[in-house]
Amino acid sequence: MSLTPGTKLGPYEIQSAVGAGGMGEVYRARDSRLERTVAIKVLPLHLNSNPDLRARFEREAKAISALQHPNICVLYDVGSQGDFDYLVMEYLEGETLYARLARKPLTPDETLKIAIEIADALDKAHRNGIVHRDLKPGNVMLTKSGAKLMDFGLAKSVAFPAGPQSGAHVSSMATMAATMSNMASPVTVAGTLVGTVQYMSPEQIQGKEADARSDIFAFGAMLYEMLSGKRAFQGKSQLSLASAILEKDPEPLATLQPMTPPALEQIVRTCLAKEPDERFQSAHDLKLQLQWIAAGGSQVGAPAIVTERRKKKSTALTAAMIAGWLLAVAAGVLVLIYANRLTSAQQPIQTRINQPAGFDFTPIMGGAPVLSPDGQQIAFGAMKNAVTFRGSESQVFLLRLSTGEATPLAGTEGGIFPFWSPDSKYLGFFADGKLKKIPAAGGPAQILCDALDGRGGTWNEQGTIIFAPRIAGPLQSVSDAGGTPVEATAAPQDDKQFTDRNPYFLPDGKHFLFVQRGKDAIGSVYAGSLDGGAPRQILDAGSNIAFSDGYLFYVKEGTLFAQEFDSSGLRFKGKPIPLAANIEFYNPRNEGYFSVSHNVLIYRNSSIQNRELVWLDASGKELEHWGEPAPYVGGTFSAAAQTAVLYRSTPTSNGDSLWLADVQRKTVNRLTADLETGQTAVVSPDGKYVFIATTTGYVSSVVRRELGAAGQEQVLLDRVGGSVTVTDLSRDGRYAICNVQNSKTGFDIHYLDLQGDAKLLPILNTRYNERLGRISPDGKWLAFGSDETGSEELYVTTFPAAGTKWQISNGGISGQEFWSPDGNSIRYKNNDKIYSVDIHFAGDKPEFSAPKELLTLPANLTLLSIFPDGKRILAERVTGENLPEPIHFVLNWQHLVH
Repeated sequence: MSLTPGTKLGPYEIQSAVGAGGMGEVYRARDSRLERTVAIKVLPLHLNSNPDLRARFEREAKAISALQHPNICVLYDVGSQGDFDYLVMEYLEGETLYARLARKPLTPDETLKIAIEIADALDKAHRNGIVHRDLKPGNVMLTKSGAKLMDFGLAKSVAFPAGPQSGAHVSSMATMAATMSNMASPVTVAGTLVGTVQYMSPEQIQGKEADARSDIFAFGAMLYEMLSGKRAFQGKSQLSLASAILEKDPEPLATLQPMTPPALEQIVRTCLAKEPDERFQSAHDLKLQLQWIAAGGSQVGAPAIVTERRKKKSTALTAAMIAGWLLAVAAGVLVLIYANRLTSAQQPIQTRINQPAGFDFTPIMGGAPVLSPDGQQIAFGAMKNAVTFRGSESQVFLLRLSTGEATPLAGTEGGIFPFWSPDSKYLGFFADGKLKKIPAAGGPAQILCDALDGRGGTWNEQGTIIFAPRIAGPLQSVSDAGGTPVEATAAPQDDKQFTDRNPYFLPDGKHFLFVQRGKDAIGSVYAGSLDGGAPRQILDAGSNIAFSDGYLFYVKEGTLFAQEFDSSGLRFKGKPIPLAANIEFYNPRNEGYFSVSHNVLIYRNSSIQNRELVWLDASGKELEHWGEPAPYVGGTFSAAAQTAVLYRSTPTSNGDSLWLADVQRKTVNRLTADLETGQTAVVSPDGKYVFIATTTGYVSSVVRRELGAAGQEQVLLDRVGGSVTVTDLSRDGRYAICNVQNSKTGFDIHYLDLQGDAKLLPILNTRYNERLGRISPDGKWLAFGSDETGSEELYVTTFPAAGTKWQISNGGISGQEFWSPDGNSIRYKNNDKIYSVDIHFAGDKPEFSAPKELLTLPANLTLLSIFPDGKRILAERVTGENLPEPIHFVLNWQHLVH
């Protein structure tokens, strides 16, 4: 980079470098006149003497100056100082579409929103006689206010003379063959070719004149990549890439993303037509088509059929029920358009189900949705605000497809992991430490047996229920009339640290499938039998499963597959067929968010959201934010060490990685690799060590790692049973507080004496869930959360030996609590409010004030810490829209597998 911070170009003071490319260097700068942040684009000194490049730089200024549009980066000023020519532009905060696509494809809804904005921007440019000629994901910035089209350096007015062209097709190819062979990222080729090869239209590659329809071709290539995650045209060299653009069609989107609406795929195909006359003739027409789909076409549009339709008998939903369902979720005019398809059941039909207001579909607590055996209802556990630990604020909802309405089922308060009776008349579920059943039509719930922490159930026609009664151990079976359960599976040989869960009866009512996780395994699917005998492994992917119409459904590496399965011989036939990517999956429970029954399939995509670190003042007002946004999902903060450990979701492995944030230096650095494990950590008060707990399968380890250059580790706990997390360290560094998930008593609080033999010693291990213990500054008291009253409340007891406990909150808590530096008050969070409780210690009996509300937190924040002085708050804030993912509904899925 040529300019250093502090350099002034006219009234603009350079603050930092932002990036550099072949045609310019970009800096963040301060406009001293208007006191605003701007972006400065400078032509590098080594290019400034090139008249063609200077002309291109000037052309960008002229192009942008003629365009005023909310989705086009604004040009504020142009200038020249000494050897520097520069442009002053709007400073955009966000990420490029290229960076966004590097993580995962966009959903159709996300794609449509961005595409409409860019099409509108292109329409504005084209109406002003300007062709962009270098449209690509790297030139689209995603900001909070929407997509912004940037970099008009190759733009050309169609009213201007064409200028020198590359001439023959042969010379263009030769130029490409001599340029970069590394195809890892799109590049703009310098020389006779104008544009970025990966997104060039055929006429540009052939050296012909580019017009508005060339931009539309590039738009189609970008749209293809947004939907599929793959570039439309690929090659190992520029020569082979150009040949592909000229001669080949991209792989159909239906084979990569079967749920892509056909209308949207048709738009992509039209944009990518080889002949300009066969494409959309204007960006305005293209925008109108996209807006039509966004208004409703994508909700009822049928996914394209990948291969020849299957001619096979299947049970279809009745026309009346389908019509009623679609009328409830889609515009009536669109229902009429698809009426013939609905009544004949000839095509797959897709729509979406939005979650009830105030509740969350997340499977972390409530479990995945389950279709009734008759295919007419969906039961799902939804969490109220997703704040409780045991599910006391969850409830089972029923969505009747005949009406499209989701309503809570009275009597299922606290219910999780619902499952159906084979006649679709009853629901089984877990609540209050019991296995219960309830009529789906309404009525009182009946307790069947104990189930401390249920993890799924299944019900056969003979009246037998197989269920997972707790977080570890074997499956059990019980009569649907209730009674004493008996074990249905046994511990694996030489492995007592195991868990069996997610059972599923096969059609014969005797064999059942389930997930088993051992001391080392992430989990595999096994087949068991009511007749006993050793289970048989049938699938190495540890996922809940479903069986319908001869196919077994499961999730592997984030993708939902269907594979032909012989349920009598317990063996697969044929190859697995991918149906949908990026399925929401909760790794600790081996649970993917999907269900299937007859000709109906439902699933939900993962919705990992980026967050950034923010400081707030005591009133909740933002002071500053820092660090690149990333998919953080909480963390712990050590005030003494001024360091936070951030938990970062890793969608590719369904696990976590840990990152270390220095709040003084405002840096974030990786602490652990991406692993298929649960990971938590706490930094010691002196800032010298980090204590890391990892859980794999159903065993955990805890290590103490130096934060210095050596980074040496000491193993404190090695492969102990259960899930262990580290939540706090005493100020003197002697004690580490841990949460331990116990198969018999749920979540308990233990401690490690780091000056002793580092054994886990229990503090609180009742039949209730205790969690998030934090030691007072003087080391004599322990604050913790417990659900013994039915909702999570905050308590204080003595430490290290627990004695009398005092409840100090009275409206619930959601998250960890924080001691003041003098130990005379505790602050805690409940939903979006922060409360404080004053403590007066009189001998061995503390006295507590009533909770006082301090402030209301802004929306979309995850609290990390309230600073010891009480004047600052560290939090993670969601960037972008915080919209919950809907459930996708597919009718006639059979046509997607044949």
